[in-house]
Amino acid sequence: MLFKFIRIILLFVFCFLYSQRIELKRVDGLLEKSKETLYTNTIQSLTYAKDAAMIAENEKNSFKMVESYLNIARCTSILMEYKDSFLYIEKGLNESQTENYAILECQFREIKAINYNKLKLDGSELKEYQKIIKLLSGKNDIESKKLISRVNARIASYYLNKQESSYSEKFINNAISIYHEIAKNQDDNFSDNLNLYTIKGYVCLSNLKYDSAYYYFNKSYAHLNKINRKYIQFISLGDYYFELKNYIKAVDFYYKSLQELEQNRIKDLEYSTCINKKMSMSYGFLNDKAKEKIYLEKYYIESDELAGSKMTNLQSAVNTVENEHQNRSEKFRKLNWIIFLSAIMPFMFLNILIGYRYLKLKRKKKAVIFEKNLLMQEKDHLEEEKNMYYIKLQQKLDVTLEEVIYEAKKNTTSFFEKFQAFYPEFSPRLLEYNPSFNLGELTLLAYVYLNFSSKEIAEYTFRSYRTIQTRKYTLRKKIGLEKGEDLYVWLKKINP
Repeated sequence: MLFKFIRIILLFVFCFLYSQRIELKRVDGLLEKSKETLYTNTIQSLTYAKDAAMIAENEKNSFKMVESYLNIARCTSILMEYKDSFLYIEKGLNESQTENYAILECQFREIKAINYNKLKLDGSELKEYQKIIKLLSGKNDIESKKLISRVNARIASYYLNKQESSYSEKFINNAISIYHEIAKNQDDNFSDNLNLYTIKGYVCLSNLKYDSAYYYFNKSYAHLNKINRKYIQFISLGDYYFELKNYIKAVDFYYKSLQELEQNRIKDLEYSTCINKKMSMSYGFLNDKAKEKIYLEKYYIESDELAGSKMTNLQSAVNTVENEHQNRSEKFRKLNWIIFLSAIMPFMFLNILIGYRYLKLKRKKKAVIFEKNLLMQEKDHLEEEKNMYYIKLQQKLDVTLEEVIYEAKKNTTSFFEKFQAFYPEFSPRLLEYNPSFNLGELTLLAYVYLNFSSKEIAEYTFRSYRTIQTRKYTLRKKIGLEKGEDLYVWLKKINP
């Protein structure tokens, strides 16, 4: 009878363990699918990760829960759902497995830093990177080195945005050096790493090393194509040609990047806002006012949406800082009772320590609130800039080229005023070249810019042909033109 009872118990235990093993295999399968679809279909990736988390929570398996929370935090960060991302980061950091493994804590902190970056909380972002480097100091395993490489690259981007090119170059070189060290031992083409070559390309571009920038932007193609993010390469090449003032090619690459975003149904406001702004500026330089206005309007619409998204999620960032402190405070409160029972002095000391940490958090919270106010001011400034641009645009649209030419032929007193309204950059650029130009000289140059001959200018301004030729000769000497150079061609170069 006893033997039979033992057999039943053993059978029950075996069935339980077998069932648990099957469930954990399901979790592994879901997490693998989540990683595979992270960049190709982020919403589907999030679904897989949440399903895995639900099973792991039912099985009370801390390690699988942490892996699931990490994937969810990463997916929600990509989808710009920072509130949810911060929530799962905190859940992951509070799990016992995370506390025991530095690499897991650092992976959560990396996502947290990315969220801070998107919310323009630069100080908080940099602190997270510093914590990661400190936690992984002395670690030589592959995963730790990959993470340190990524963090160096992200710090390079941080200093690049601050226009501190010497620091950005130092950190991106560190990142690539560590990556090459890893690549010697295993076949890895940035499959789970940040795209270091794009960042290196932008560092070169900021240092005016155009050939190197072009080389690294093209070198990034293999990785970006693999993770379905080719639009990033198109943007970088667009920025490259924009810097070279080849606006036709710049527009071509920016347009390709927008097509890539649309075809893959990727909503990345950070990138699309930047693209629309550069498209508008490029068409402005190309004198295509209709398209300039179209992309400028798209830029302002997306900027408002992006600013609204940041404001919504900024409170989540503040709450994350507070929650992190509260979790630490909770641990200290539990410890307080033990110390209080053993001795009074250690208890007093700990209270002082908690007070210090509380004041530190208060200062941190003030800094976050300050950054939040700066973001609001930035939004107001953007709105003001938008209004000023529309006013200038309207002034230009109120005057037509035909009207300017008509006023020129009639030699009216309002000719040069309307010419300036239609070509607002004409006088400033000439005066920048030579501040001694007077109104009469600028007016004559305006006639030349409109491609009127000396004979036509003499007829319209009631002066002799010889007088006009003499004045043009004086202007050529003042500008410093060679004998064979055409004054009209020179003006078009100064004012394309």
